[in-house]
Amino acid sequence: MHNYIFSHHSSFREIFKQEIIDQETNDTLRLLATITDTSVNEIYIFDTDTLYFLYVNKSAEANLGYSLDEMKYFTPVDIYTKISLNSFKNLLKPLYSSDNKFIKLQTRLQRKNFSFYNVQIIIKKILLPEREYFVAIITDITEQIIIQKQLKSLATRDCLTGTYNRHKANQIIDEEIIRQNRYNGTFTLMMFDIDYFKLVNDTYGHNIGDSVLQELSKLILKNKRQSDKFARWGGEEFIMVLPETTSKDSLIFAKKIRKIIADHSFEKVAQITVSIGICVFQENDTKEKLLQKVDEALYEAKNKGRNRVILKKR
Repeated sequence: MHNYIFSHHSSFREIFKQEIIDQETNDTLRLLATITDTSVNEIYIFDTDTLYFLYVNKSAEANLGYSLDEMKYFTPVDIYTKISLNSFKNLLKPLYSSDNKFIKLQTRLQRKNFSFYNVQIIIKKILLPEREYFVAIITDITEQIIIQKQLKSLATRDCLTGTYNRHKANQIIDEEIIRQNRYNGTFTLMMFDIDYFKLVNDTYGHNIGDSVLQELSKLILKNKRQSDKFARWGGEEFIMVLPETTSKDSLIFAKKIRKIIADHSFEKVAQITVSIGICVFQENDTKEKLLQKVDEALYEAKNKGRNRVILKKR
């Protein structure tokens, strides 16, 4: 078996020296070399037996930071670090038995400088003179992943405070109800509202009001548990889901949050307070019933003088 090594100079290294290759094949290979080296995609050709790289195009060298000479004893596992050699061989098994199949996956590759980038990979078996090879065509999708994350964030995050938005909060409550019904558990829903927030906006202006909302959100995020989910419900109203929390524990936590906010010195506004309503999920509670209960608890807290916590028991 010929041990061809490819290069991206004027021709594939060595392969054209074989007398068995006719001129038509020679021209075809030269055309292939030109196409691969002008491709914006990364192209890798590797041995079907040893899995050693035989050829990488200029885009691959530029993105990875390795030269072909540095990579000639590399296998894909050396840059696809999340998989073992045996696992990679198992991944390729369908390609050995068919010329028509291909493998498509998304993963991260590691550069020479140890940084990572996101890629989409298509691997297929190809036949060149007297020999089979694997070819991998790789597209850098790092920017695409970043855009997807940004779009997801826009769909789930409040643009002012960076907390979850109302849409995401509704989804979280739905999921928590399903989870607690499945495991016969419970959770607490907490809703709070900034007292006299309209006065803040009227006195200091909406820009200062926005900064208060941002500062308060950071304060809550800093003091909540990692498992607690915090969202802006609308305007100056916020909501929090506290998994696996009893009425006693939730009351202690809510009072702690109320005091932290009351004691905090907000820039330009000095002091603000919040009224808090809480309710504990009980068997057969729907989301609508939970939201009604917590809203009633918040309304009661405001009617009783504000800057207080009310637990709605039933």
